Parts: sequence; C-alpha cells; structure tokens
Amino acid sequence: MNGEMLLNHENNIIDLLKLNRKEMIQYRSDIQM
Repeated sequence: MNGEMLLNHENNIIDLLKLNRKEMIQYRSDIQM
C-alpha cells in the first residue's frame, strides 16, 4: 500500500494506516480487497 488509504466511514475520514490492527478489524467489512 502506498500513500494514505482513506475510508469514508459514518461521514468521517478514517486514516486506516494510523489505526492499529484491532481497530482495522472493525472496518474490514467496509474495505473491498
């Protein structure tokens, strides 16, 4: 992954690269990989 990966979640921009792994799990369902 290069640069910042941003996800618009509940009208907020979440910088997934700053989230720890446990926090990312909460958003994985919104991430299409």
